[in-house]
Amino acid sequence: MKITITTLVIIEDMEVQDVIHSFNEDPAKAKQEIIQEIIDQVNDIYSDGTESYTTMEEVLGSFTFKVGASQGKAYIESQEISFNRGGTIINKEL
Repeated sequence: MKITITTLVIIEDMEVQDVIHSFNEDPAKAKQEIIQEIIDQVNDIYSDGTESYTTMEEVLGSFTFKVGASQGKAYIESQEISFNRGGTIINKEL
């Protein structure tokens, strides 16, 4: 049995702020699901009900982000994981 997992980790001020996972087998679709989850979260918090964000570009254009190792980073990666009787094996990064 194997699964593909794509994970986004957001780190700000040396602390994990958010972790979002997708188990979609297609890494490109998984990344799109994660981006949509971020857009939905931003809309839940900041949308006034008449206007909402529909793309990541709109979200990024509306907020000022700190850039640099000490302020914030985001990592997204896909891995294929196999399970067998001897344990779990991470086959590869996709």
